Amino acid sequence: MTENHLTDGSTRHGTGTGTSTGSGTSTGSSHDNGSGAADTDTDTLRVDVLQDDCVGAGQCVLSAPEVFDQDDDGIVVLLREGLDGLGRADREGVEEAVRLCPSGALRLLARTAPVATAD
Repeated sequence: MTENHLTDGSTRHGTGTGTSTGSGTSTGSSHDNGSGAADTDTDTLRVDVLQDDCVGAGQCVLSAPEVFDQDDDGIVVLLREGLDGLGRADREGVEEAVRLCPSGALRLLARTAPVATAD
């Protein structure tokens, strides 16, 4: 089971493999997700981190220091989840980080609306 730590402090558990969904080189209004699916505007993308899969190589921090950091053990720490508000160079850095991650611990996913929970 994989544990995903989100920027809001919550944790999501799943059985994902930690593989990247792809990260084409374009940072304009469309994004190649590698699946042949319709392009997605980069403002609607978010970064997902699978900390259990991180090997501490640090390529993410070198590529996008405004989005990624490392804890004392070298494990990736997500500083911001969404790509909205980032300039072109910073978005390219995030896409490069996803592409270069040797363990596949980083993914770009479509941002979805929060699910309402019953009180």
